[in-house]
Amino acid sequence: MKKMILLVVLGLLIGMMSCAAAAGGQQGGPPPGPPPLSPQDKQEIVQLLNMDELSFDQARAQGFSLAELAEQQGIEVQAVVDLVTKLVGSNGYRLDNDLKAGKITKEFYDEMKSHMPGAIHMTVYDKPQVQ
Repeated sequence: MKKMILLVVLGLLIGMMSCAAAAGGQQGGPPPGPPPLSPQDKQEIVQLLNMDELSFDQARAQGFSLAELAEQQGIEVQAVVDLVTKLVGSNGYRLDNDLKAGKITKEFYDEMKSHMPGAIHMTVYDKPQVQ
């Protein structure tokens, strides 16, 4: 009986460590900086900022945040916040559908939804990691 409990606990620990490593991509959590933009989201942001994609990519590679790029382009930062909120909201809509379809658990849904305000802030104000 003790061996069985030990094996179950060991299995749970290994599973938790695997999930943490997969979620963070490295020890110590996710890499610093804003979350990556999908190609569609990037296109909308580039259009809002009145930039071409190459200039946008170069500025991001130099470490400029979306808020800094908006200011440089004479665009209200709030317009970028509003667009990113809309884009993140569409992810929330997908989460809603996945929850209704039973593809995700309520706990996962709640956790993802709770991170959305932080994701919006990071996307707009955090500087990308320069390589």
